[in-house]
Amino acid sequence: MDSTELPYGQKRHKEIIKEISTYIKKIGYNLDTVAFVPISGWNGDNKLEPSANMPWFKGWKVTHKDDSASRTMLLEALDCILPPAHPSDKPLRLPFQDVYKIDGIGTVPVGRVETGVLKPSMVTFAPVNVTNEVKSVEMYHEALSEALPGNNMGFSVKNVSFKGIHCGNMAGDSKNNPPMEAAGFTAQVIMLNHSYQALFPVESMISSHRGTFRCYSSERNTLQVCSHPSDWHEILVSGSYSKSSLLAQLSPVVTSGGNVTLLCGSRKRFSRFILTKEGEHRPPLDPGFTVTVQRVVPGPVPCGTCDP
Repeated sequence: MDSTELPYGQKRHKEIIKEISTYIKKIGYNLDTVAFVPISGWNGDNKLEPSANMPWFKGWKVTHKDDSASRTMLLEALDCILPPAHPSDKPLRLPFQDVYKIDGIGTVPVGRVETGVLKPSMVTFAPVNVTNEVKSVEMYHEALSEALPGNNMGFSVKNVSFKGIHCGNMAGDSKNNPPMEAAGFTAQVIMLNHSYQALFPVESMISSHRGTFRCYSSERNTLQVCSHPSDWHEILVSGSYSKSSLLAQLSPVVTSGGNVTLLCGSRKRFSRFILTKEGEHRPPLDPGFTVTVQRVVPGPVPCGTCDP
């Protein structure tokens, strides 16, 4: 709160509550169970002791199913958070974070138990559809009789190749709704700062492929509704059919009264070159003609080629 435009301002506190409430409500939180505490992480306001910089703040209140609480500080709000219930009554689901091969032990998958209880018993791995026995369960080098939801642990299995199971596989109880490979699923995907692109490869470019291009975009099912077009982009094909090149020998910058020689060339064999100056309509200059530079406005000078 000390870094707001008006330090410790109540207006900014209300703006934050409004913005955050809209978001956390969408993801399933009950706003009655959420405490909004204005604090200063730098100065410590309202973290452990009430702040004298925010006399307008009268405290927060949360209401749970069985009780309610109202306090002032952040530490008190943290103490009022109820730990989530472990879904240990549901079928076992344990996604693999990684799989290791340990000498003397064998194959050891590691992961976090999401639902159910993992014990030394028969388990099924999906989607590879491999069933095997769990020999032991261990968490932070401590042997466990079982692993509950929320536990990050590893377990050793018998007769399973290190290369037979992978990160992303799922373990479940073979006798209680074991996991299976899904035929398909529906997902809501949110792209952040992503630029959609399409590639149009054209192989073996020849002279006929050159030209000026632009692109449009549209929805898949509404091809008749397109976006505004992109800017034009010219594609040139170099090689035998490329445009003639024009270079000024030594330097294109010449002092007044000096001379310059322009070199016109082409990759294709021509017997004649023609030099013209943009904006002038007189006959072309002859090849090898040395142009005397005068005090005139400079401009681009194109050249062309032709057969005899």
